[in-house]
Formats: sequence, C-alpha cells, structure tokens
Amino acid sequence: MSIDPKIRYNYTKYVKQILLLTFIFFAATGLRAQINEEWVYRYNGPVNSDDYFYSVKTDKLDNVILTGYSQEGTINKADILVVKLTPSGQLIWLKKFNGTSNQNDYGKNIEVDSENNIYVLGTTINSGTLTDVTAIKLTSAGDLIWLRNYNAGNDRNDYSKDMIIDSIGNLYITGYSDSAQESSNCITIKYDLTGTLLWSNIYRTNYVSHDRGNKIVFDKNGNIIVTGTGFTQNSGFDYLTIKYDVTGNTIWAKTFNDEPDISIDNGESIITDINNNVFVTGSCSNSITFRSNIVTVKYNSAGQIIWAKKFNGLGNDDDYPVDILVDNSNNIIVGGRTTGFNSSFDYLVLKYSNSGDSIWNRKYSSPGNYDDILSAVSIDNLNNIY
Repeated sequence: MSIDPKIRYNYTKYVKQILLLTFIFFAATGLRAQINEEWVYRYNGPVNSDDYFYSVKTDKLDNVILTGYSQEGTINKADILVVKLTPSGQLIWLKKFNGTSNQNDYGKNIEVDSENNIYVLGTTINSGTLTDVTAIKLTSAGDLIWLRNYNAGNDRNDYSKDMIIDSIGNLYITGYSDSAQESSNCITIKYDLTGTLLWSNIYRTNYVSHDRGNKIVFDKNGNIIVTGTGFTQNSGFDYLTIKYDVTGNTIWAKTFNDEPDISIDNGESIITDINNNVFVTGSCSNSITFRSNIVTVKYNSAGQIIWAKKFNGLGNDDDYPVDILVDNSNNIIVGGRTTGFNSSFDYLVLKYSNSGDSIWNRKYSSPGNYDDILSAVSIDNLNNIY
C-alpha cells in the first residue's frame, strides 16, 4: 500500500518558491527553470527535538500560514503548531493547541477562506475519547474562533485526512474511524461556519471493513466526493469513491479493483471537471509481485466508469501518485513518483486527455540518484505545471 510521503528536516523550515517542487514542467516541453532561494524560516521547539510542518497555504496578502506540531516533552508530548509569516518570512504570530490528555497532537492540513480566516485540521488525544478529529478556526490575527473535536464513539480512534471549505464557510472533512471490533470506517463530517456539526456520515463496505477517506472535493453542483480505500471480501483493498449531497445523503458509492485478485488498491487523490466527471488516481498492487502501479480512473457524474489508465514504470517496480489536477484545456495531470535507476524514486508527471489518451509523461532525477519524492502539483493559467 502506498505510504504518504512526508518530508523530514533536522529543523522544520519553509523556503519560499521551493516548498513543493524544485523545477517546472512546461506544458509542451518539460523544460526546467532556475529557482532562487529568497528566505528560510526555522522553528525549533522548547525541548530542541523534532518539530514538523505538514501543510502550508498563503492568504490574500501573500502571508504564509503553516501547521504541524511542536515537540513539547521527551515522551508522547507534541502540540498542534500554527505559524503565520509575512511574505518576507518574518514571524507574525505562533499558536499551539494541546488535547485534554496532554499527549501527542498533530496539525496535518491548513486552509484559508475568502475572509482570511484560517482552518486547521488534525488529531488530538483527549481524555475518555482516545484520538479525535480536531478542527480549529482562527481569525487572521490568530485568535481562536472555535475548536471542535469529533469522536465517532468512545471506543474508537478517529483520524482526519483532508478538508475543503465552501463559499459560505461550511467545512467538510474526511478521514477514518477505527476500533478493535470493526477495523476502520470512512467518515465524512460537515461543520457550518460557526462550528456547529451539521452531519457526519460513517461508510462501511461491510461489517468488518477497512475503509478510509483520503481526499475530498466538490463538484460544480456543490456535491461532495470522497476517495480512499474500501475492503471487499472478493478483491481485497479497492478504491472507494463516494458522492454525497450537501445534506450528507449518499448519491452513489463505487469501488474499483484493478486486477481480478486479492489486491491492494488505494485511492490517493481526486478532482472533478467542468462537466462533473470525477477523476481518481491511486496506487494498485497485485498479490503476486506486490509492486504498485499508478491507475487513474474517470467516472461520469452518475458514478459509471468511463476509462481506467495504468502507468507502470521502469522494470515493473513501484510507482505512486500524490496529486491529480484538471488543466484549463480539461486535460488530466497526475503527479507522483516512479522507481528509477538504482531503485531510487524520481519525480513523475503524467498528462492525459479528457478521453484518457496519454499525451506525455515526464520524470526528473536529481544528481546522485537520490530519492526524489514529489509532494504536490499546481497549474497556472497558461497550463504550465509546477
């Protein structure tokens, strides 16, 4: 199964312009551009231990907001960390949040709304409820508007994976909830702009399931679509993609299995186009080689599969996606990593037409053949790919 790529530093840092990628794939040529370092921000916590940033966003004023965690003690003691910097890298404010059990708490995702309010998504360990999904809303000045913990049951651990915000400030979260009795179930949660829980949906493919939500998006009609992993007895771990309306009702739920055997297929990322088609990319491995390929699937708005395309890299070795986008020409861009020479990972970008034809793929290997692990992909108005 694909492992979420994480970047680890001896100190946590943010470097403007080279945060996610160190080169540019141009839409037609795949040329690289020179990147210059402008500034570096370093954070070192009070115990001089491991500190991490997992997610970063900018607001309308180009301020930089990051979340992760700060190690506050030697054993099982980390707090959610939120930092806001000026466009030139100067600290504006820093906030920490600690769960009620005073154990490990992590900030994993961050978003900024149209009013420059800040949303942080993560997990906290709280007394009596184990691990909970934690959502925090802050003003642009760092003042707490609300903090909410979601728990699907006192015997369950609940984990967040992704979030999105609509135009009126409603917050949608996906992740999973697990227990010793039922393994894991996919959870999707909606809060309004005041932090009121409007609904939560727990999805099970079967009673003893292993279901997880990994990514969440809107379509053009405001419906919510989640992708992740679902478990079926006949085919093992499959892509699981669920479409909800704004009130939390399930419109459709689909599983996808790449090969007719007990395989491990994990939906990693999802996007929709202007026609409400749904594109899911993920990693698929079979029970013989256990090597992962990148498989991208197109569904129409009714949940019917239109096409599925597989990328198998050099030597039938491991390939993993991390992100999927639709460009301004309605082409599909998939970013990830592929195994190159000397069994090290290289950056990988795939481009498909909307009808599923392969347009091109590009790879990048840094000098020395070290592991190059792509974290995210972005597209500008000219369809250049970053």
